[in-house]
Amino acid sequence: MMAAASIKIPTLDCGSTTLKEFCNIYASTSCVLFRASVTTHTKKKRKRKVNTNQHLEYLLKVFQSASPKDQESWCVETAKNETNSCIKPIDFLSPSNEHQADGYCSFILQDDTNQAISTFNCINTPIFPVLKQDDDTASSNTNSIQTSRPIWIFVGRNSSRTLALEGRSEHTDNIQHDGTVHYQVSGTKSWYIRPTQELLNQCKMKNVMLEESYRVTLSEGDRIVINTRLWWHRTEILPPKDNDDDDNVSISYAQDVYLDGRKVPVEGTEEEVMSNVEGAWAVGFIPKGTQLLTDTTSVEELPMQRTNDIDKANCKLVIVSKEGEEPVQRAVVTLRDIQESEFFILLNDNEV
Repeated sequence: MMAAASIKIPTLDCGSTTLKEFCNIYASTSCVLFRASVTTHTKKKRKRKVNTNQHLEYLLKVFQSASPKDQESWCVETAKNETNSCIKPIDFLSPSNEHQADGYCSFILQDDTNQAISTFNCINTPIFPVLKQDDDTASSNTNSIQTSRPIWIFVGRNSSRTLALEGRSEHTDNIQHDGTVHYQVSGTKSWYIRPTQELLNQCKMKNVMLEESYRVTLSEGDRIVINTRLWWHRTEILPPKDNDDDDNVSISYAQDVYLDGRKVPVEGTEEEVMSNVEGAWAVGFIPKGTQLLTDTTSVEELPMQRTNDIDKANCKLVIVSKEGEEPVQRAVVTLRDIQESEFFILLNDNEV
């Protein structure tokens, strides 16, 4: 039997793809591109439709109208040097600032106390593209798509003429949904992605062969739908082209996607609330009962997510020192097999 050839990331057209087609293709790769116009994307430069400065002014107003909880989600993903590591939203989002710092920042809109989400207007364009309905109405439930309320907003600025500005280092995300759609509103951004072993195994069962890694560049109007738990990923803000200073800002929005009739989590539940913090994850398969590390400091200093639910935890803290031995030594031990890219979630236990 002939071996399957490696495939490219599927690229679809927003105007001609049906809901059923998208679901079937996405099920095979957990990553799909939507180009604003497939036929013209690689042939000529697309005319910019978004006024970046006006959009920055709008985002600043959105941030200032957001609840204190959402304002606290402001995160500097990266900066060119340590002096820029504490970029403030009012400085970074204000286009009138004469001394703009380069950086890559984000925040989350999820608390609608001040109606920031209700009034948020994605330049009259939905984050997830509007797809054609299928004639087969019987399949509408299994092929349904829902997006959650939290909206992730990413803004990057790169004034270098030669160097790309890197975002967070390569990582995966601790998610329970089916993927996330990232809509490139303005500027360009490059994605560097590579499949986890779990995804490679899934694809192999479907006779789909992925390449070791991919680079995907999004321009204004493009979208990527990707399961960031199954794909290692990092991003870069590219240098502006043709000395175009208005092209040095990248703005993108993201929402989480639920497929196959899955319901969006109830508002306020642990699954629905998103956070903009980093955790620790496995870089390879780890069997149950493995001692990950020994700790003699405060449990709070461990870079792991926490839960009180034993069904969600995949590791716990145990005492490994002998009775009466000082200082007391603890070790983190896995409660079950942990797959590559899976986040470590520590069980809260006041007795340890």
